[in-house]
Amino acid sequence: MFKKILVPMDGSNLSELALANAVLIASNFGLTEINIIHVVEPFKSLAHWVSDDVALKMENEAVRVARKYLDQNVEKLTLKGIRAEGIIAKGNPPEVIREYAVKTGVDLIVMGTHGRTGFSRLMFGSVASSVTHNSPVPVMLVPPSTSVSDK
Repeated sequence: MFKKILVPMDGSNLSELALANAVLIASNFGLTEINIIHVVEPFKSLAHWVSDDVALKMENEAVRVARKYLDQNVEKLTLKGIRAEGIIAKGNPPEVIREYAVKTGVDLIVMGTHGRTGFSRLMFGSVASSVTHNSPVPVMLVPPSTSVSDK
């Protein structure tokens, strides 16, 4: 059924919860591969008021921090006997996540969601919603109220 799981991670507790659920799914299905991806949005598109030089420095720092974070998570997964890869990509998160899933043959995307509705969702958008509505593969959304047990 599922052979390869993709977990988008942004350093939040919600993405950590999504990873914990992906590990649980992997162990229940006897899977040994989880890919984790962190998408860095180009800083120039987010911060129009800064120079190109400053935007590039900010983006490079975001990539450096993301690499350290992903490496730590890959190490944890490896210690659990799960083959893992940490990917850093640049671009629009929902688009990059969907493209990566298709390109690498991912069977399931597991990601956290804030569960925002109404005005809050309108103002802040929802990466999870965009991925879910346009994904060619199944997406499991993990809400903040989810608990994970190894038992």
